[in-house]
Amino acid sequence: MDFSAADAGLLLLVFAAACALAGAAFAAARDRAAEKALAARGGAGAVRAATRAAAGAFFAAALATAGASLAGASLAGSAVAALAAGAAAAAAPGLSARRRAARVESDFEAQILDLATALSNGLRAGLAPNAALAAAADRLPDPMSGELEAVLRETRQAGVPLPEALARLYGRHPSEDLALLVGSVSLTQQTGGSLATVLARLVETIRERTEFKRRLRAMTEQSRFEAAAMALAPVFVFLLLFFIDRPLMLPLVTTEQGWFALAADAAMSAVGFAIISKIGKIEV
Repeated sequence: MDFSAADAGLLLLVFAAACALAGAAFAAARDRAAEKALAARGGAGAVRAATRAAAGAFFAAALATAGASLAGASLAGSAVAALAAGAAAAAAPGLSARRRAARVESDFEAQILDLATALSNGLRAGLAPNAALAAAADRLPDPMSGELEAVLRETRQAGVPLPEALARLYGRHPSEDLALLVGSVSLTQQTGGSLATVLARLVETIRERTEFKRRLRAMTEQSRFEAAAMALAPVFVFLLLFFIDRPLMLPLVTTEQGWFALAADAAMSAVGFAIISKIGKIEV
């Protein structure tokens, strides 16, 4: 049985989809391995090692997907489609890694208030700073728990002073709230003041900052919605017209001129999305 170039291209595109699903499943498996490594050994080192392994596995799977998509689109007869498929598949791992890192940083920053509260309560109960930190590590979830365990290992096994270990934590997760916490611990241990009192006041400050950020985000929600709507509107219109009048829209996906037009539209939509998002983003 003879296969045409279009048939071969279709088979390779199906193979590309299978590669994409295999890559996603493999990445999910590596994420579960990262969680097990964290539970077994704890600390930031296990998380970073497992995350690097997951990123490497997902990147390899995405490269296979890119190659298969490129070959399939090339055999289908469109060089522009080949380049678009290859570029999209190659960019997927980086976007996924950045999104994951941003989610981890957001979760960590959201837990700083809980950390300050736990330390303040522990010190008021008569615990030493290291003991209060250990109690907070037991109560708080990841990623804060793993990072606190890394700080405790530095102080217990390597003999690093607590302010220095907290400063290294700030180096891994730069945050204004964490900077206030680290500075408070360092200055109080140097001057001999009441750390529990200082942390109690710091908790109120961080709580007020968090509430202000929440209200500010609610006020700028409309600009984010407008940015998303502007980016998705061309896709919605294209799909609507494609189902209403398919012969009219087919040249956009079957000719190189049409692919260039789609690429130009995607680029302009991306620029508009970035501009509106930048306008609606207010640093606190």
